[in-house]
Amino acid sequence: MKKTLLLSAFLLAGCDDELDRTMEILPASALFDMADKAYGAQDYTSALRMFDYFCGHYSDDPKIADAYYRRAMVIYMQKEWKDARDHFANFLLLYPTHPNKDLARQFMDICNKRDLEEAEVTAKKTSTAMNVIGTVGAVALGAALLGK
Repeated sequence: MKKTLLLSAFLLAGCDDELDRTMEILPASALFDMADKAYGAQDYTSALRMFDYFCGHYSDDPKIADAYYRRAMVIYMQKEWKDARDHFANFLLLYPTHPNKDLARQFMDICNKRDLEEAEVTAKKTSTAMNVIGTVGAVALGAALLGK
């Protein structure tokens, strides 16, 4: 309990070095719980750091599959579509029979759709910008040819 309160205080204060040191001494279950609480509080930066640490240091823990899934969810909530899709794919590769496998596939489909939508918006903006540049360039060229 004391370690949980200590970590909560560090999260609120934004002490990255202290958070790192605290993650090193917390038992796996306490770290997972704190990461999950940070996720629930929409503190995605802290949640991602803790789930990353958990996945990198507790590969034999019974909650490791859930940590991989939640890490992908954190990235999804940050609207990092390509990265989230890749993390869901990695989760499915490592844990193909996990109870959340179907949800992970659905989130991958959403990530693909959102990534495509963003690419289309970027393409339209680029096209519009190129048209404006082309129009300005044509007007400038016309003015130069007319000697103005």
